[in-house]
Amino acid sequence: MVVGGRRTVVARHSKIPELTVKAIRKQLGVTEARKGEEMKVTAHAVRSGDWWSVDVPEVDGLFTQARRLDHIPAMVADAGELLTDIPAAEFEVTLDYDFDPAARREIEEVKQLNAAAQRAVDEASRQSRAVVHDLRQRGLSVREIGVMLGITPSRVSQLGKDKATA
Repeated sequence: MVVGGRRTVVARHSKIPELTVKAIRKQLGVTEARKGEEMKVTAHAVRSGDWWSVDVPEVDGLFTQARRLDHIPAMVADAGELLTDIPAAEFEVTLDYDFDPAARREIEEVKQLNAAAQRAVDEASRQSRAVVHDLRQRGLSVREIGVMLGITPSRVSQLGKDKATA
């Protein structure tokens, strides 16, 4: 957090006394926002030693740090609540992190491959339910269908129930 031209790190935002929070808001010139207002922010994280330094440009003075990327949204929402009076639950935090560009490209490629794999799994499940339903309508047992599809009879039963409820 930047206060009076100096950067101050506040590690446990929820433990700051309310009077200190009011003093920080006053010093930063932060106006109080309406409660119930949704706040969309982007947390820009930069690796600094064992920590991630985080800056949120949408909220004046919101700077924090976290040991792990998965902690950042909660830390940002918590600190944002202190600075804006918008409840932490109303913060929608998008995480953006600076990292080696080559690694970022590899990460994006893996994410795309995982998304494609999930779509393939979803399609295979949809088709499996349809085939199980069709084969059951033809009078085949769950054991026979399991042998044909290479799955257990229990899975055949699950797929048959999925089709009935879908």
